[in-house]
Amino acid sequence: VGLKNAWLTILCYHLLILITSAGRVPTDINRIKCGWNCGIFWSLLPWFAGTGLILYYTMPIMCTVEIGVWLSRYNLDNLAFLLMIPYFGIVHPLLEQIHWTSLSQSKVNQWLIDISFSGYHLIVLWRLLKLPWLIITGIILVAVSRTWFLLAKKTGENIVMNIILHLAADTGIIIAAGLRA
Repeated sequence: VGLKNAWLTILCYHLLILITSAGRVPTDINRIKCGWNCGIFWSLLPWFAGTGLILYYTMPIMCTVEIGVWLSRYNLDNLAFLLMIPYFGIVHPLLEQIHWTSLSQSKVNQWLIDISFSGYHLIVLWRLLKLPWLIITGIILVAVSRTWFLLAKKTGENIVMNIILHLAADTGIIIAAGLRA
């Protein structure tokens, strides 16, 4: 959060993901694509895809400052924001799922992983959200991390569904922020 440039911050985060995930990235394509479950996927997709719509309507009561002002503080206006939409909506979910799902397959306690996933996002959001909403967001993000872990476990480590669900949520979030800005 000490960085005042959102692009520099997210690129550093993604570089750290790539470095720390080396050797844990699934390389067996059969393991990645196995276990697809349409019933589970279609029941979860509306919840993840609806995140942006929910945020669009709740941002005015959740935020300490107008979203446009916050984005501008982190140099996310005009072209920088327009470029962030596909990056945050596609690259970010892919890298996060590779990192957090592969970390879940390690010997690290899953609750620690869930709390770390949530905590990272709270560090980014702490200057934007009012305290009660920051706490609620933290709890929701722990639940989201746990959902992705259970989904990967149930589907034989299939991260494709997690990536698509994450992509749906992040795309909605960035578009809602853009529309509110």
